[in-house]
Amino acid sequence: MAEFETIDENKLGAAAEKFECKLDQSERTQLDQDLREALERDRLMVGDVSNVCQTGGLIFDDPKMLDIQRRIVWDAVKTLGWNIMAGNTVNIISVSLPVRIFEPRSFLGRLSDGWSCAPILLRKAALQTDPVERFKYVIAFAIAGLHVNIRQWKPFNPIRKLEDKNYIRKFFQSSVMLSGI
Repeated sequence: MAEFETIDENKLGAAAEKFECKLDQSERTQLDQDLREALERDRLMVGDVSNVCQTGGLIFDDPKMLDIQRRIVWDAVKTLGWNIMAGNTVNIISVSLPVRIFEPRSFLGRLSDGWSCAPILLRKAALQTDPVERFKYVIAFAIAGLHVNIRQWKPFNPIRKLEDKNYIRKFFQSSVMLSGI
């Protein structure tokens, strides 16, 4: 059985402080600018479902999407309410979802959205000579794809064999999902 080294919290804190000191404001500004550029290009491709806040984070202010989400919650509350009033035991798993919450795309098509920032951020990561800078761009890529996964829509159930092919700015991505075979 392998023995694990215990982590000294003081050493870990000192290492984190040392790393934090290495990041000066200009490096952070450049990374933020590159990330914003990637997200802006991505917005043109997948649609605007969120905005990047100037101080960091995402702002969700699309009135159409907020209205859709309110109607979805109201439908779920009505369904549960009728079941309770009828004396039925409410099993949240058996509540049917309204069709309007389903996204008119497959799971694989939605999965590829997270890779849309790859050409910009990974290319810049490859050009970096400093490993820390390269690591920052790779982490920015990993996090940048999460903004498109905030959507509340559920993809339709997969069919037996589903294939999805995408071209993301000269990069080809192919996905295959097999279910029930």
